[in-house]
Amino acid sequence: DAAAARACVRELLEFECSHASVSFVWLLGPRAIAFANVDDNTDADLFSVTAFQGGVRLWNLPSLEQLMSQQQLKPELWQHMQKLMAHWSQQHA
Repeated sequence: DAAAARACVRELLEFECSHASVSFVWLLGPRAIAFANVDDNTDADLFSVTAFQGGVRLWNLPSLEQLMSQQQLKPELWQHMQKLMAHWSQQHA
């Protein structure tokens, strides 16, 4: 069922994040958002950042298909990405 699938995805993410230096996981599309987040929330706010575990954050993003079919999402994505770029720059400095 969906709850078991969500638990499996989250356990896999926890395992992968524990074996690498990860600060953000980009969740592309409604299915990734629904299965990686705690709640079954396919309507989660796009571009929102939520806490995961160990300081890792999940970033809810539109799918590539959504970006191609809904052109207004591209500038929104760029605006949100610019806000987070400072964080990524500090990580590598």
